[in-house]
Amino acid sequence: MNDAIYILFSLGIYSFAAGLLLKYLAKQTKPLKWNIIGLIALGIITQGFGLFKVIDIGHLQNLSASHIFSMILWEASIILCLAAFKLPVLNLFLAIIPLNILSLLTVLFFPGETLLNTQVDHKLFLHIMFSVMTFSVWALAFIQSVFLIVQDQLLKAKRFLILNKFFVSLEMMERLLFILIYTGFGMLSIIIMSSFIFADVFSLPVEIKQKVFLAIIAWIIFGILIVFRKVGGWQGIKSAIWCIIGYLVLLLSYFGSVLLMR
Repeated sequence: MNDAIYILFSLGIYSFAAGLLLKYLAKQTKPLKWNIIGLIALGIITQGFGLFKVIDIGHLQNLSASHIFSMILWEASIILCLAAFKLPVLNLFLAIIPLNILSLLTVLFFPGETLLNTQVDHKLFLHIMFSVMTFSVWALAFIQSVFLIVQDQLLKAKRFLILNKFFVSLEMMERLLFILIYTGFGMLSIIIMSSFIFADVFSLPVEIKQKVFLAIIAWIIFGILIVFRKVGGWQGIKSAIWCIIGYLVLLLSYFGSVLLMR
């Protein structure tokens, strides 16, 4: 029950923060912005305690699918919260907060159990933790891509223009997207290299090799996007679509993370 208290607190804090966020995006009042960031930070802290309680079991770590799902969104929230001090990224919490609430509900009601002995597999554990962080960055890039496409379509259709107050300019949206893409690409490169070093990919079952292969395919897709951004001037919808395709391929590869831990 003590484990659930932190998660329940997080659910309440995130729900309240979501209401304030909608009010802020509608009115753009500066004092309210810092209240929202403070509330989200408090939610992140309580969620972190809650996840630690349910994941850490003595010398074992319970890294079930629901726990990893919540960790991805927890780390994405940390990244966004820190970025919000300098960049206009609060609108991304319109997607992250509901997903975070959903992830906490899965932790409460569908916890699952996938145990990893960190005393034996500490290198693999670090590899998995960095993979979760990498996937958090790409999750943000995916959401940013979806938002960019939605905003572009709203502007072209000249309908529901009132919704544009929930977005920054298209130029800034694209700039933020490529900050995430460049960061995620570098981190994914490290993950793929470390997979061959720490996980001994060639000795793993065929199913796991397929997951690594999909991660490499996603890396190639993101690499093509970056190259053609530089030499072909790709921008806007085309960049967002390629990012979404790469993310979906990466998502398929991450379904094998639980098997990899075993």
